[in-house]
Amino acid sequence: MKSVINLITEQNLGKLLFDYPASKLTSLGIGGIVKYLYYPKDLDSLILVIKKLKNKNLKYFVIGNGTNLLFKDCTYEYLFIKLNYLSRMEKIEKNYFSAEAGAQGIKFSKFVIDNNSSGSEFMSIIPGTIGGLIYMNASSYHKSISDYLEKVEYLNEFGEVCVLENKNDFNYRKSFFTNTNLIITKGYFRFLDENPNSNKIVKEFRLKKQSTQPLEYKSAGSTFRNYDEIPAWKLIDKSGFRNFRIGNVCISKKHANFLINLSKASFNEANSLIEKVKNKVYEDSGYLLECELEIVEP
Repeated sequence: MKSVINLITEQNLGKLLFDYPASKLTSLGIGGIVKYLYYPKDLDSLILVIKKLKNKNLKYFVIGNGTNLLFKDCTYEYLFIKLNYLSRMEKIEKNYFSAEAGAQGIKFSKFVIDNNSSGSEFMSIIPGTIGGLIYMNASSYHKSISDYLEKVEYLNEFGEVCVLENKNDFNYRKSFFTNTNLIITKGYFRFLDENPNSNKIVKEFRLKKQSTQPLEYKSAGSTFRNYDEIPAWKLIDKSGFRNFRIGNVCISKKHANFLINLSKASFNEANSLIEKVKNKVYEDSGYLLECELEIVEP
């Protein structure tokens, strides 16, 4: 890793932080230490670093807002990459927009509405970056990112710029990029004609979110994927887990599919609660819940 660190510092390829608390990188607030945290200053810098990492056969992990991640309580020795500086948004033509991977989805939603297009309203309550939203094909109120996604620019493991235009590999909370080392760098979206009620719809979405979700606590949003015929929260509720607690983690009283961090929770507490819920729900109903959180391995 020393050669990669030297490349970043000597060629001024962005910001580099050392021994950063992993708990500060996720909305759930759990985890140990990330030894190397890198913010590339631009796409060219990122490409140089990825090529160096490939050449040295070194591991890396790209992280957005960390709203779907669960870190272990350990030290991570490899390079973590955050694309905060790659956050440009652009209106290309009527209803056609682009956004770099580090742009915030909520800001992009507003940008689209402010530029006389609609369809992005559902993104206004999803707290992730564009890269993260594409990676997991984020959805809300029966709309998914892939509904409006035209193409994606990304880097392969060799640091080469590639383009994906086929959306066949996008489905519920999964995409072509899920569980790969590919790095999403920019998305292109085709939205709808202007809707005079867009801002009203956004306000309604936000009010509903405030009334139904435990926003006063650290969480990672929905913990388990829904089934077509039944939402995960109903299965969890039927098994008696609403407000159930292990140590410093708890199933929310307000929303049974939210696992919340009450105070300085550990990975083992969170993982134990997740497994307990999965096992009991399966025993009670026959449904095997699939966890939406991605556990970051050391």
